[in-house]
Amino acid sequence: MSRRTLLAVGGTGLVASTASAKVLAGQGSGATGAAEPLPRIFDVHAHSQPKAWVDAMVSAGLLEGYTSGKGVRWSAEKMLADLDEHEIETAIISLPTPIGFAGAKAPALARAINEEHAAMKARYPGRFGAYAVVPASDMDATMAEMAYALDVLKLDGVCTSSNIDGVYMGDPRFDEWFAEMNRRRTVLFIHPNSPKAYPDLGVHVSIIEFMADACRAIMNLVYSGNRKRFPDISIIATHGGAAIPYLAQRLAWLETQYGPGPGREKLSAEEVTQGLASFYYDLTAATSPAQLDALLHLVPHTRLLMGFDMPYMSQEFIEPAKRQFQAYPGLTAEQKADICRANPARLFPALLGALA
Repeated sequence: MSRRTLLAVGGTGLVASTASAKVLAGQGSGATGAAEPLPRIFDVHAHSQPKAWVDAMVSAGLLEGYTSGKGVRWSAEKMLADLDEHEIETAIISLPTPIGFAGAKAPALARAINEEHAAMKARYPGRFGAYAVVPASDMDATMAEMAYALDVLKLDGVCTSSNIDGVYMGDPRFDEWFAEMNRRRTVLFIHPNSPKAYPDLGVHVSIIEFMADACRAIMNLVYSGNRKRFPDISIIATHGGAAIPYLAQRLAWLETQYGPGPGREKLSAEEVTQGLASFYYDLTAATSPAQLDALLHLVPHTRLLMGFDMPYMSQEFIEPAKRQFQAYPGLTAEQKADICRANPARLFPALLGALA
């Protein structure tokens, strides 16, 4: 091969690499032509910093990590302005962390947070929803608070973390809680958490470890048989399911080879795949063509939801994410509109009704 040919091939590779980098950064789409505009978006993945939580975090000396050392800047009014700026109609809020740090005060803290969120919903009808916060380390308190939050406060679902003090969703210790959510046909939003132990590579825990923990929780919910036992819970897996869409075949095949873990009923590869496909997946930081391709090989578009992780993920990524999604050639304009509004409308009809 001549030097000229080598330079030509190398140049082509450089152009391809640069184009791929631009797509991942949200500067390009890989598609040509103008895409249809998106409708105003229903965001299922947003966070709050309610006063009760802020006060408890300050008392525990934990708040600085959630405010970048710049003090508390979140308010419902600021978030509403941010939603309007990005043409987001409704955001369902949750906490970014479990509340076990509050110890014996966790049930009272959950109650205070849920009441703050209910008041916020009432003040801005249709603009905010809220997942109930529960003290998941205490099952009796969790059952009581969930009933109050859903029946009295009329919150829109329940939120939890991938693990609670190292115990992962799908563990039988949570079966009573899951059975009640199944009876109620509850929406359960599962947010990543830090694992109890992980190698310190010097990078922020949310970059890789949150994603690894999300995978552990999703896998454990399926391998434990939890998804088969409690099929009427609508579980939202965040961040596009982390690496789950890419790993789905591996999880299905190798479970049949190595088993799902001690004392568990072995599943067929088809059952594992069906379990993974039973989740809803939000597209928070998961709008690149590669991620969307993988997701759409696992689930139909009706299982996808939009999310932007405000205020913890920088707002500078919101418009690039919207542009990536808008330009993605693997979905029709109607399907994209479903993901923005129709899919969450089926999960949260009361919220969409408040906008009518």
